[in-house]
Amino acid sequence: MPTDRASFPGSDRPDRAESDRADPECPGTGTGGRQGPDRELVDRCLDHEPGAWEEFLRSYGRLIYSTTNKAGLGPEEQEDAFQSSVMAIYRQLPKLRDREKIVSWIVGIAWRQAVNRIRLRSREIRMEEVEDSVLRGSLDPPADSALPDEDRVALERAQHAMEALDSLPGRCRRLLTLMFYEHPPLDYAEIARREGVPIGSLGPTRARCLRKMRGFFRERGWTA
Repeated sequence: MPTDRASFPGSDRPDRAESDRADPECPGTGTGGRQGPDRELVDRCLDHEPGAWEEFLRSYGRLIYSTTNKAGLGPEEQEDAFQSSVMAIYRQLPKLRDREKIVSWIVGIAWRQAVNRIRLRSREIRMEEVEDSVLRGSLDPPADSALPDEDRVALERAQHAMEALDSLPGRCRRLLTLMFYEHPPLDYAEIARREGVPIGSLGPTRARCLRKMRGFFRERGWTA
């Protein structure tokens, strides 16, 4: 099992453009993300099954990145926060008791790692004897260092949306991905060309696919 960043499998961060894409018409989308590992996958990770951890990160990597991204870190700090989050999640996974709350559990770990980067930055600046108290104050995190509730909810809803998207048949999944997760956004003419269908069929097909997504949400008691 991996113990350092260089050998950590699947720890490359997701593409930022993909993690930030969203659309108000797609249920649950907000900041990007992906939900996939269920109880069986967590068990496979704990059993050290080959490929299970990589699958876990493919499913949750965007959530980790999107969470650390909300701390306003620079590129290098963001990379450090992402990598340290992955390692912390890996080490603490055996302690996860409520599998139903895995999304909020991951968000909490990733946010703490991002805040730690801000605190480390502040300590490094003080070590260089920067005496400007205003500057120091601007670099310190808030006293409670809490992720705002609205951000946490948006991250969790985005995870649920990606799990629902993954549950759809191939055609629906492909169409909604083209409509809501391409960057820059595609117009209907280009989507119709790529799919090889009449442009007039896209609206009805989208409506049917979104109904399936909402049904997936209802089955799990999630708010669409």
